[in-house]
Amino acid sequence: MALGRDIWTSIREEFPAASRHVYFNHAAISPLSTRAQRALGALSDLLASKGVLAEDEVMEMVGRIRSGAARLIGASPDEIAFVQNTTQGVLIAAGAIRWREGDNVVLPAIEFPANVYPWMGLQRLGVELRLVEPDGGMVTAEMLADVCDRRTRAVTVSQV
Repeated sequence: MALGRDIWTSIREEFPAASRHVYFNHAAISPLSTRAQRALGALSDLLASKGVLAEDEVMEMVGRIRSGAARLIGASPDEIAFVQNTTQGVLIAAGAIRWREGDNVVLPAIEFPANVYPWMGLQRLGVELRLVEPDGGMVTAEMLADVCDRRTRAVTVSQV
């Protein structure tokens, strides 16, 4: 279902920078939404007033955020982890699998480098990197699935 113009307008209003700029750089620090700015402000105020004594309240916030993220992607809260950045998360994921020689990982050939290099490092263990070339500038889920086999241990895609 396509989102209507009113919904897109309300989403854009959440990002004050969108009234002045068109922002395409999704691989760096992005403009904050007003909602995120309020949440960070509340956390900052809490820490400024209580410091380490705010631990219980901070952990409650973390639990609410973890639960919300889990609902969003259909996971359970204990499957949600917070990491410093996407690169760190990819490195953790690549290192968490018990790789065996002959295993493979599948990813688009047009991936962002931070989602390629951690997997390339596995080649020293005998893991094959299967890069799917785009067709018309796109790599579809079907194209990725077509190169998977019983030795595929991971499929990784940064753009959806």
